[in-house]
Amino acid sequence: PELTLRVYTDNIELIQSSINVMYVMSISTFLQIAAFILFNTVSGTGAVKMTAFIETVTLLIYIVFVFIIIVKNHPTPAIAWTVEIIYQGFSAIFCLLYLFSGKWRNRQL
Repeated sequence: PELTLRVYTDNIELIQSSINVMYVMSISTFLQIAAFILFNTVSGTGAVKMTAFIETVTLLIYIVFVFIIIVKNHPTPAIAWTVEIIYQGFSAIFCLLYLFSGKWRNRQL
């Protein structure tokens, strides 16, 4: 990670403090890819109301966690960025639950 961060700065202290954030963002990015694919899969079934429901519930959970983790606790940047993992994780879970329920199979477009 140090090599990648050196592209943006030569400040050793900033680089050292950014390593944990980079790890969290890397995990979040991979989870975001999976959640995005799953969300678009649900959307592709024609379940517009379900995608709106999933996005609304996921955003409400996200806002609650932002308030609890960031506003109330004032964490380190690495901990603060875990909220993105929570958001993507819930989005993926809700999409998987819908897809595994099979409710989309008899849907007429």
